[in-house]
Amino acid sequence: MARALRVDKVTLAGFEATMRLYAQGRYDEIPTLRMLRLDSDELRRRAESLAEKINAEVIKTQDAVGGGSYPEIAIEGWGVLVHSQLSASYIQKALRNYEVPILCGAHDDEIIFHVRTLLNRDEDFIVAALKEILNA
Repeated sequence: MARALRVDKVTLAGFEATMRLYAQGRYDEIPTLRMLRLDSDELRRRAESLAEKINAEVIKTQDAVGGGSYPEIAIEGWGVLVHSQLSASYIQKALRNYEVPILCGAHDDEIIFHVRTLLNRDEDFIVAALKEILNA
């Protein structure tokens, strides 16, 4: 069992590269740390950009840091709330099954995109997917 679960060279190389960046203070080159360090103004700008493209509402959010390191910690962020006649569960399932799977949250049967975790190219995928799903 130990042999099957041991850490391989690729994992160790990735860990080493990440630790080197961390030790050098190059935090913005580590995706998770870059996302955690985004300021409120940048998050709001991202939310406004996406909301404009999909005709949605910009809202304040509480972003989860993660289950392993900070299970109880939430940080303030910005998101995009999508109103639709379709149920949130239907839209979430359709987004997960899109050619590039897209994950989003839900609240009161509306979907929410937390912009903190979106990469630059993700906005285009979201716009295309929602056009296809909501106009189907």
